[in-house]
Amino acid sequence: ASMFKHCLDQMDQIEGHPLFYRRQRVTVGFRKGDPVDAWMYVGADPNMFGGGAILEDGDWSEFVTGLPTAFE
Repeated sequence: ASMFKHCLDQMDQIEGHPLFYRRQRVTVGFRKGDPVDAWMYVGADPNMFGGGAILEDGDWSEFVTGLPTAFE
């Protein structure tokens, strides 16, 4: 298997894929540059994280630390 596949397999194991989290391909946009495809883990049960905070700007790091993200 390729190194990339090996890394995905390890991340799947850490994230409990597919029982706890499910890996899906998403398109990620940036303020600058073209969108790219990426893997994202989402809850396997759509209701498992009900009532969570919605991050309008999607910046988890800033949400957790209260500090702006270093890169623009």
